[in-house]
Amino acid sequence: MNIMSFQEIIDSLEVLSVEEQNYLFELIQKRRTEKPRSEIANNAQATIKSLENGTRCCTKYTFVRIV
Repeated sequence: MNIMSFQEIIDSLEVLSVEEQNYLFELIQKRRTEKPRSEIANNAQATIKSLENGTRCCTKYTFVRIV
C-alpha cells in the first residue's frame, strides 16, 4: 500500500476542479459526521446487551453498574 504524505494529498487536491473539490469536502464532512454516530450506536448496543445480561457496562459514553 502506497501512503501519500499530507503535502502530496494537498498537491493532488489542487488539480481538481472547484466542483470536484466541493464534492470531496462534502464527502469528508459527511464521513466525519457518521463516525461519531456509528460509535454512539455501537456503544448503545453494548449498553443494551449489558443491561439484558445484568452485567456492568463501561463505554466511552456510559458508565452503568447494574445493581
